[in-house]
Amino acid sequence: MGFKVEFHIKGFFIKDPGLCYKGGEKKPVSGLDLDRWSYFEATDHIKGFDSTFDRFGDRVWWKVVDGSLEHDLK
Repeated sequence: MGFKVEFHIKGFFIKDPGLCYKGGEKKPVSGLDLDRWSYFEATDHIKGFDSTFDRFGDRVWWKVVDGSLEHDLK
């Protein structure tokens, strides 16, 4: 059994008063293996959602699906 994350792409975060995500898309991915989870696995998923993604120039943020943006964003 794996874990599930939610990627936030093509939008932006604001604090009003808590952290919120505006615009863009939320892309959940499930069945991930914690022992294999890495930056490169995450960026491969993002590249699949957005072909313009630049793994060396764009910032990457993710969280566990049931986590909060305020406390669990990585």
